[in-house]
Amino acid sequence: MKKRVFTLLLALLFAFAAFAFAACAEENAGTGGETDTEEGGGTEEPGTDDPSEEEPDPENPGGETGGEEGGGTEEPGTDNPSTEEPDPDDPSEEEPDPDDPSEEEIPAYDPALYPADPVFDALEGYGMENTGTTTANVHDPSVIEAEENGQSVYYVFSTDNMGPQFGYQVRRSYDLIHWEYVGAAIAGYNENGSQPSDYNPITSSNELYEVYSVLSGDPNWGVYGGGNNQGNNWTLWAPDVVPAAGGGYWLYGSWTADFGQGHSVIFQCYSEEITGPYEFTDIIVYSYDGWNDTPNAIDPQIYFVGDRMFMAYGSFGGGIWSLELDPATGLRFEESGLKGTDWAALREGGGTLNGRTYSAAERYGTRLVNVNNMEGPTVSYHADVPLYTGDPAEYAESAVTYEDRYYLMGSADSLSATYNMRSFVGTDEGTGAPVFSQQGTRVSGSFSWRQSAGDTRIGFDFGYPGHNDMLTTSGGVDLIVYHNRISFDSGNLNHYLFASMYAFDSLGRLVISPNRYAGETLRTVSPSEVWSAGGEYSFAYVADNSYASSYNSGYAMQGLRLLSDGNMYYGGLYVGEWVLYGENWVYLNISVPIAAAGGGQTLSGEFYGVAFPAYIEAEGAGGLSLSLLSENGQNALYLNMVV
Repeated sequence: MKKRVFTLLLALLFAFAAFAFAACAEENAGTGGETDTEEGGGTEEPGTDDPSEEEPDPENPGGETGGEEGGGTEEPGTDNPSTEEPDPDDPSEEEPDPDDPSEEEIPAYDPALYPADPVFDALEGYGMENTGTTTANVHDPSVIEAEENGQSVYYVFSTDNMGPQFGYQVRRSYDLIHWEYVGAAIAGYNENGSQPSDYNPITSSNELYEVYSVLSGDPNWGVYGGGNNQGNNWTLWAPDVVPAAGGGYWLYGSWTADFGQGHSVIFQCYSEEITGPYEFTDIIVYSYDGWNDTPNAIDPQIYFVGDRMFMAYGSFGGGIWSLELDPATGLRFEESGLKGTDWAALREGGGTLNGRTYSAAERYGTRLVNVNNMEGPTVSYHADVPLYTGDPAEYAESAVTYEDRYYLMGSADSLSATYNMRSFVGTDEGTGAPVFSQQGTRVSGSFSWRQSAGDTRIGFDFGYPGHNDMLTTSGGVDLIVYHNRISFDSGNLNHYLFASMYAFDSLGRLVISPNRYAGETLRTVSPSEVWSAGGEYSFAYVADNSYASSYNSGYAMQGLRLLSDGNMYYGGLYVGEWVLYGENWVYLNISVPIAAAGGGQTLSGEFYGVAFPAYIEAEGAGGLSLSLLSENGQNALYLNMVV
């Protein structure tokens, strides 16, 4: 990518032209008409006060001004006390040039272009019983669209680690903004208001008894990471629900014998109704080896490659894996020979069952991404993703190419300290299944649109967002649905259901809107829209997985201006250039001095991204939002319009 050459605007020098002042200047000619001019003048921001336009000061007939020290490239339009005599040959004395962007009117901000306040569900109710309209207690969400009475309706299924329920939480929405709690997906475990335990175990009359019988015989059952906390491993983790062949729905769930040690089971249940109750069908995979070079069998997510059905799964230790399933049953192919309690016998036989020794590949499938710090995989297919690798300033639609791609997302690092969403690109290389890049790019991490801990304009942070699902609605809206811990405070890790749009930059990388979804759709954006409302943006830079070590400790900063001439200023200083190209692609080449940023990571480099319409909660209004990735894909830069 060839680097852009920054164009510095020369300051236009104006002088007093009033006849009275000219007479005073002539009268003072014998004294030399001395003035102190500003040293190191620079490029100023257009449209701000210029004292050269003021009336002459009767107390200063000689036009003397004090010189300002410290040159540099300044924002056009700031004070310039130059008082030189007019020069008829000086082009700065000419009439305003209508083609000069600094002389253009700022286009009016049009709120009709953006979503109105959707009145989000209140962020409250965490740890309480799940009732009514709430997004509280949602962890590891999976989303599915259905149709009821000719209308789209959306359901989220999530881990049951908060609230009294056991058997997965189910919520319903008609707009992907407001959610209503429906109930537990798998019935039969909360009649007495408590989860199962070693004192109230699952019996043969309960659903999932077969899973319990396998796990309770695992040598790690109840050990809980080396301790002796029996009865604490009753949480069902990270479900996924998909339409079943022939009607109804399959639910894929996971249960671990020993949290954080990799001894886990993924199972399938079936229900005719999407909300359940779901009944156990069979065990898909059991990871009894622990974390070595094999997966942890939790976090299942179904995806299709043509007519072929796959299940992505895995969490930390052994990486992210994929297992091909029979699309007619949603289970392993019959020839695998692995069913139900056979898995317990396979464990006891050291990998041999009925005289057959099963390799790791036969038990677990294929490793998709060889990482040991990521969980919650989800895969989404996108046809004809547009790609443009040329210079953004020389964009030509004829140079755009298109590629069918699979995107795998996962969440990496510490669940409540450095959690961040990542994306991997997969293409079909003739194997009939996508092969994914092993170097992922950042999607999001912890940041806030608050500008300090005391900023109360918005009541939450984006804290450790992740373990997401991806949904393309029937209306063509691409969404990431994820849980978000709403505070940076390590003592307040309450998690809620969030959704945000996503799109692809000109390099084909997935970028997320840094705002909650409010009903917007991706559309064409004009350059004048970018610099409407004065062109001012607040910005947040995610360059470290720890918010405290990130740019400005994760808090947003205000005062970045994108001007109509393609230049950017921050704090009155020129900091780079921007380009809008294609329908909504955006490019920034930016360098903000670390001193001006209040410490933390240095914001510098080339960034590629997408301009989203959004409801900007910190502003209480709709506006434009820019989401960009650094050239190497490891840092995210978010901009929200100041309205």
